[in-house]
This record gives sequence, structure tokens and C-alpha cells, in this order.
Amino acid sequence: MPSLDMVPKITSGENEPFVLREVTLDDILYLIRMSAPDKLHRDGAELGLLFEAAYWRFTTYDVYVTKQSIYDASRQTRIIVDAKSGKDVDVTVSSLLGLWQWDVFALEEGASFLDAVFPVLRAMVKMAKGRYDCDPDSDNAHSIINHLINGLGPHHPVSQILKPLLEPEMFDRLYTRIPSYPCFITKVVPVLDGRLAKSAMAGATGALWQDFFRKVEGSSSRGLKIKLERGKIVAADDWVPLTPQEKVLEVRKRINGELPTMKEKEYSARFAPLSFTRLLTGEIDVDQMLEQYDENFVQDLESKLLFGILFPKVQHHFASLWW
Repeated sequence: MPSLDMVPKITSGENEPFVLREVTLDDILYLIRMSAPDKLHRDGAELGLLFEAAYWRFTTYDVYVTKQSIYDASRQTRIIVDAKSGKDVDVTVSSLLGLWQWDVFALEEGASFLDAVFPVLRAMVKMAKGRYDCDPDSDNAHSIINHLINGLGPHHPVSQILKPLLEPEMFDRLYTRIPSYPCFITKVVPVLDGRLAKSAMAGATGALWQDFFRKVEGSSSRGLKIKLERGKIVAADDWVPLTPQEKVLEVRKRINGELPTMKEKEYSARFAPLSFTRLLTGEIDVDQMLEQYDENFVQDLESKLLFGILFPKVQHHFASLWW
């Protein structure tokens, strides 16, 4: 297990170049600016926590007003200050719920992660030990701040610098129930249209038909139809697949001229109940859908290509709300 003993000590007689200070309500706008996705190096994440004013106010102020013990406010946010200039240059957030995790480390442009990482880490260790370790001078003292879990994400520069030191990030699994797929898809149409416009199937017209086998509690239907016109999603509706008897009657009507013989281009799939949620939210891709659920089926290669374009696997950022 990597140990914080690996953190290099400061040279004797030197002063730390960076110090930590507590957050005030006047810092909220600064925290919002410093927690934008590009600052967190999570700009590839399409799902995640949005750090807005309400979040920062609660985690840095409100929770401390109402807390009844030191463990009620386990998320520690600090502004990092350049000791020479006195300027605010960074933001760091760590949390402790049995295990200590580094959640945020954002740096102003022009500052160097390589220069800041170890001074900041030493200051964080001192802060955490002072807060969470009981009787540090006791003969039986045992520090719970002995290693640090990496919650910064794989693309963060510090993850590369401290790879031998930090424990791998512990990913929480978030169970999502979407009561109405049509309502959800309607909200994210701009994103889906953008994916399609940049793909090999740009300009496609037709409909994606999805059979979920049966209607389950908490879901609005046992099927879904997504209609495309010239590369744009124009409708998303609940759909109930035809019974075998209804399919026979439909064929007869087409033969008799009661229904048009030319049908819209069809892309279809059958997905186990609720499994489409994992594809829709980008947790897995269409190949994994077919691999992990034996009953899942995609009609043809063109349908598979379209599902893959609209619903790719994406990077997620879920922050454990250890407040």
C-alpha cells in the first residue's frame, strides 16, 4: 500500500512556498471559477457534478454551522496561497469517510503542478492529521491519515506525478432510474444531434425501434421509438411492439393497399428491461450491452453503428458527497 511517508520532506531551514487558508463566503466566486471542468482536467466528462454556488456554500459554510461533531463536515476545502506574493493560486479539496481521498486540486494558469504538489500535499497531511487523528502524542497513537486515495481522475497532471504514491481512485457506482426515456432524450437532443452530425451516419433519416420485452415498474413503456429526419432527432415516444397477430394483420393491409408499402428506414434492437439506461447514460457501449446481456439483440450492423454513435461510452465524474 503506498504510504504518505514517501512524500519528500522540506529541506531544513527552508519555508514552505505555499500555505493553506480556510475558505470564507467571499471566496465562493473564486471556487466556482476554479472548479470548471477544464480546471479539474475532467473536460472529457459528459456526466458529473456541477460545482455551483449552492454546492460551495453548503460544503464550506452551512455544514459547519449545523455540525454536531468534527465528523459531520468531512469535506475539507482550502485556498492555496503563494507564501511570497500572498496571492491565491490553487484550490484543494479532500474528504474523509474512513478513507482519505483527494477530490479537487485546481491551479491558476501559469502555476506549476510539479512545483506545488508536494508543498500542498505536506500542508494537507498536517491539516488532516490535526483534524482527524486523536492523541497524536500518545504511545498507542495510530494515524488514519497514512495514505491518500486519488479522486482527481486519470487525466489530472497530479495523477501522473504521484502515480506511485496515491491509491487508485475508488469509483462509486450510481444506480440511475429514468422513469421516461422519451422525456430524458428530449432534454439531451442537442448532444445526440451533435454526435450524429460528426459521424459516418450524418444526415440519416428513419426510426430507432427498441423493444424492452415487458413494461416494468418505474418505466413508462415496454418500448421506445426515436425518429430521425435528415440527421436530427425530431421525436422520441413510448412504443408498444405489435403482437404476432397484429403483425399478420399489418402485412395483409399492406398487401391489400390499405397501408403504404414503402416504410421508413428501420433501425431496431431488443434490450433487457432497464438495461438501456446503462447505454443511454454512457456507462457501457453497445458491444458491452450485447456481451453482458444474452437476451439483447441488435438488428444489423447499420443499427449497431447508429446506436454506437448516439450512445457511446463516456467518462463519468461522480463525486462522493462525504459532507
